[in-house]
Amino acid sequence: ILINWIPNSNNTPCSFLVGYCVDMPDTGPCEESIPRWYYNPLTEKCDRFTYGGCEGNKNNFEREETCMKLCEGVTKEDMIGERWRGYEYQQASLSAFEIAIAVLLGVCIMIVLAILGYFFLKNRKKYRRRRQPATAANSTLSSVLSTAEDTEHLVYNSTTKPI
Repeated sequence: ILINWIPNSNNTPCSFLVGYCVDMPDTGPCEESIPRWYYNPLTEKCDRFTYGGCEGNKNNFEREETCMKLCEGVTKEDMIGERWRGYEYQQASLSAFEIAIAVLLGVCIMIVLAILGYFFLKNRKKYRRRRQPATAANSTLSSVLSTAEDTEHLVYNSTTKPI
């Protein structure tokens, strides 16, 4: 792959070449064994790798001289910068569909919470109506009745025969 390198004003490779030069070597899915060169931004040199013959990426050069001419000056800082730019682009490109789904989910959650709150308050009201507040007259009468009932059940009746 031969690309004419046109340096920019400060004599560094153009940004589209930086993107190619920071890619890791990709042999591709084919099974040929073609010796090629790739630029390693960590060592700032071109290294050999074996290309499979198809697909792969653009960090794939037939000659070491071509590799160095196109990628010279690309450093590991460029490698980190290119990866970060790709990440920022992915973060910034939320589609309208994703935003609509998020809004729809938020509305659904609010509806479910409103329904749960309604039933909770309704049951709470119903529970308050069933309970009568205890007054002094009601509490003494009920305690006398319950004591009398308890005594009737606890007294031994001699006329009944045990089974």
